[in-house]
Amino acid sequence: MRFNAGKCYILSIKNKTSHFYELNNTILKHVDSNPYLGVLISNDLTWTNHITNICKRASSTLGFLKRNLKHCLLDCRKSAFIAIVCSKIKYASIIWDPFLKKDIDKLENIQRLGD
Repeated sequence: MRFNAGKCYILSIKNKTSHFYELNNTILKHVDSNPYLGVLISNDLTWTNHITNICKRASSTLGFLKRNLKHCLLDCRKSAFIAIVCSKIKYASIIWDPFLKKDIDKLENIQRLGD
């Protein structure tokens, strides 16, 4: 298997010292956060960036649904909200379960907007 050095990054979680890693004669870039299977992992292991990101995407999708389903029945709108918006919010939530009040409020705000 060949790795593309342009798509590989260094995400240091514990050690803040600067080490240089090289792959195929390319020095790998250090990043503060990087997505892995749809979950944004940050170097401080907080989920605020991930929650902000999914709330932005869910809010955008919710706006799209409200604009395009405004003449549909309430049951249809609720089904679309649950299937499309809630699935974005709840994806991998077992991993990033929020514990900060501000993160919980962001997620609940999206759910309130969908009602």
